[in-house]
Amino acid sequence: MRIRILLAATLVLVTALAIRPAGTPAAPGENAVVHWSGVAEGAIGAGRPPASSSVLAGMVHGAIYDAVAAVEGGLEPFATAVTAPPGASADAAVAQAARDVLVARVPGQAGNVQIAYDAYMASIPNGAAKDAGKAVGSAAASGMLALRAGDHFDDVVSYVQPTPGPGVFEQLAASAPVDVKLARVRPFTYDSQSEYRPRGPIELTSKHYADDVAELQAYGRATGS
Repeated sequence: MRIRILLAATLVLVTALAIRPAGTPAAPGENAVVHWSGVAEGAIGAGRPPASSSVLAGMVHGAIYDAVAAVEGGLEPFATAVTAPPGASADAAVAQAARDVLVARVPGQAGNVQIAYDAYMASIPNGAAKDAGKAVGSAAASGMLALRAGDHFDDVVSYVQPTPGPGVFEQLAASAPVDVKLARVRPFTYDSQSEYRPRGPIELTSKHYADDVAELQAYGRATGS
């Protein structure tokens, strides 16, 4: 269930129409999740490799999901079960959840995120519904931040080239691979990365490997006319 939730949340991020400049108001009739997907994408992607961006995006959308689940009801929470007062604004909840996660985990973009948040919140009428939505979003974000505390995402990990040999990756470019820290970052839906890591290469001394080589030679040999 959690895997499906996370995939759905990530899909929303990927299909966002455009990166939102700070302070850009939502387009008429635009879904709050789509709007804040754009804000998040712009903030997270600033000077960051795509692979690590997906971790932060998952946090934002997990919090957004929990906020909407609380307001709409009938959905299984991902990180935090939040109780929403009747009539709470889903739009305010989404904005608050996204804003709080981004400010906490992407502090370098906190100013731009706050500008976007202030502009968006100004479009929602003041009142009990807005205040309740903000409280829901804040609780959802707090739950996600607590869940991901100590996840090793901010660790600085240097790349060390393993001893070259059969089946060992050897970098080709002069620069080192990026985001090597992700091997140590705690997953969202598994206890360890090893649970979904593929099996290693076939043993070079096995019959299976010998058969594969023979097949490649038989079907891949270039023959003269």
